[in-house]
Amino acid sequence: MITTKWCPRCQTEKHVAEWGRNAARPDGLNGYCHSCQTEVAEISRKKKRLELLVEMGGVCQWHKGCDWTDLRSMTIDHVHGGGNAERDGSGTAAFYRKVRANRENYQLLCADHNIIKRIENEEHKGAREYVRVPPVERLPVATDRSDRWSSERRAQQSRRAKDQMADPDFKAKFLSAPNPRRAGKTKS
Repeated sequence: MITTKWCPRCQTEKHVAEWGRNAARPDGLNGYCHSCQTEVAEISRKKKRLELLVEMGGVCQWHKGCDWTDLRSMTIDHVHGGGNAERDGSGTAAFYRKVRANRENYQLLCADHNIIKRIENEEHKGAREYVRVPPVERLPVATDRSDRWSSERRAQQSRRAKDQMADPDFKAKFLSAPNPRRAGKTKS
């Protein structure tokens, strides 16, 4: 059983834990390591989006005229609204195929005109009905604060934290620990 594999893209040998699975390959692992595979997929998505935007003309098709051509801020808009209802979670590639097959139902708008159209046509409200819920009576506030930490307990916790941060081993371990909120995310 292999424990490391060479990534031809980043030219490094990495542990198999840093590779995605691919049952179609002889070794059962992707052709690139996880970080390279992510980069390749992102480049591919951007390329496919750019190709579709160019096919659609590459300029904002706002009915009152707009000369905006920056493709980074172009959006594919449903001519008759209802885009959120049409999304079924099938993914970006399926959406692009749908746009190519039914070009008359879609238009290219700059981000500003897409927002303006949504507001003018009240598309931003969707099918939701706004029902105001009256506020409930205020609950009485507890006046007894004996359940709170005493000042002595707070001082004790503060001293403990300062002692931990003064310990170089604890500080190094704390600062080198990965952020749990960023687990699995890579820098762009």
